[in-house]
Amino acid sequence: MTSSVLRALPVRYVVVGMAFFGFIINYMLRNNLNLAIVAMVNHTAVNSSDSSGQEDGPFVWDENIVGQILGSFYYGYICTQIVGGRAAELSNVKYIYGVSLLLAGLLTFLIPAVSYWDYRALLTVRIAMGFVMGVGFPSGYALLRAWAPPNERSTVISLALSACNIGTAITMPLASAIINGISWEAVFYIQGSFAVVWFLFWVLLVYDNPQQHRFITAEERDFIVSAIGQEGTTRRLPLPWKEVLTSPPVWSLIVANFCNNWGWYTLLNDLPQYFNNILKKDISSNAIFTSLPFLVTFIFSIIYSRFSDYLRKKDLLSITNIRRLAQFVSQALGAVTLICIAFLGEYEAAVETLLFVGIGLFGAGYSGWQSASMDIAPNYSGTLYGISNTFGSIPGFLAPLVVGALTEGHETLERWRWCFLIPAALMLFDTVIFFVFGSSEEQSWNRKYYDDADKDSHIEDGAAMKDVRISLIHIMCNICRIIGFVMVTLLCLGLLGLVVPVLFKLSGLEPQMEIVVNATRGLRAELDKQHQQIQRIAAESARLETLMDHINSTARALQRVEAALTLG
Repeated sequence: MTSSVLRALPVRYVVVGMAFFGFIINYMLRNNLNLAIVAMVNHTAVNSSDSSGQEDGPFVWDENIVGQILGSFYYGYICTQIVGGRAAELSNVKYIYGVSLLLAGLLTFLIPAVSYWDYRALLTVRIAMGFVMGVGFPSGYALLRAWAPPNERSTVISLALSACNIGTAITMPLASAIINGISWEAVFYIQGSFAVVWFLFWVLLVYDNPQQHRFITAEERDFIVSAIGQEGTTRRLPLPWKEVLTSPPVWSLIVANFCNNWGWYTLLNDLPQYFNNILKKDISSNAIFTSLPFLVTFIFSIIYSRFSDYLRKKDLLSITNIRRLAQFVSQALGAVTLICIAFLGEYEAAVETLLFVGIGLFGAGYSGWQSASMDIAPNYSGTLYGISNTFGSIPGFLAPLVVGALTEGHETLERWRWCFLIPAALMLFDTVIFFVFGSSEEQSWNRKYYDDADKDSHIEDGAAMKDVRISLIHIMCNICRIIGFVMVTLLCLGLLGLVVPVLFKLSGLEPQMEIVVNATRGLRAELDKQHQQIQRIAAESARLETLMDHINSTARALQRVEAALTLG
């Protein structure tokens, strides 16, 4: 039955579709806390003057703690980009990508329990989630290189990687509906279960390459293998680090990732602050601005990728010029929208329109620099993507710091203009660098070890390969031990956190505790009133002391007058 269903459509589309849903869940798990934490915090306890009408949660976390929790994910995320890409090239990429998302889903189940225990435990879980999810994009990218024929490469990469836009677009409304309909805890249980269910289908339907797939037809397997040709191999090759780190096309990808993400984060994270602080319009709660821009990017990325593949199939442009054109549309035209926003900032309708246009143009980047890693070195595409994505993660926390430094205490149109001109300049710089140093022609070092592989079919038995594999295995084993220890510890703590509330409810003490909590709040309110009265009494005492000083001064003056009259 399964075989007949899969034979009805190309298996490579099934693999890409599973990767697509995997990236959706990836972004869902990393972003769901951004909304759920609003329902988790006790706003009344944190700020007694709060009058926003938000329903209070159970946790007394101030803005500093909330900021630490939301930012902790990226501490782990930035550490495993290169490791994830290289491990995917040397080991079973199917399970590296799949297990990373499964572990993230299991860690998501623990979030409610560890939150009740201590916020530092939640920080630990989020860092661990970032650590295991950091391998996701590089390993997923490495998987796609074995399933993407060159003439379909732009479409395949755009469809898979742009799934993050869909994940971001649906996370907020879905999480909001779950919170309003059930509870904030259910957000993590429901969305975490998505990863578990997805993993079951992933194990069944996805394989590392067409040669290993159980359900693929011979015709499709031969088509993919012959299309990719000798530019990619299933052999586990050592990495030519010297050639990689001294390659101008590689550095052009690093610059592209860094500059692209700076502009992207500016439009998505900083522009809402601009609307709120300069144009006095809150767009953060408007679904049109929180979801639709991501859908625009996704749709444009698919349209433009089809156009890029058409140019390649018809041989209208070289592959390098196809990537350069996509980079020009994504970065240069995107920079123009930022410049227009900088100088038309007081016109609300113009800025709103430019927001959608600018974000949409970023969709062309999936057919530009994001596809170039696979073009220049398919055998090392995971590592190259991991290297560039490590640098590309930096603007996530650096760009907001720059905006804060420019606008703190100076919320003016002139200061905000520089916040848009800086990423525009970076994106134009990126375009120039990519045109001068970028390339999508296969690099010679992609096949550096092919001769050795032809001479000895067991290249992994060579000394260089053996050293690489042994060191990598040791690293991965240690990482797995650490992750396993952390997960077992957190699981025990999570079970304890789940059992304690249940026992608490069964004991019948919950109503009494609510009475105590209400009494405590009432006592706090009474203490606040007493404090205000004490402040008023202190102020009145100060006024009385001033009055007494005036009376004493007047008395002394009268004494002097009396003494003068007596002498007279």
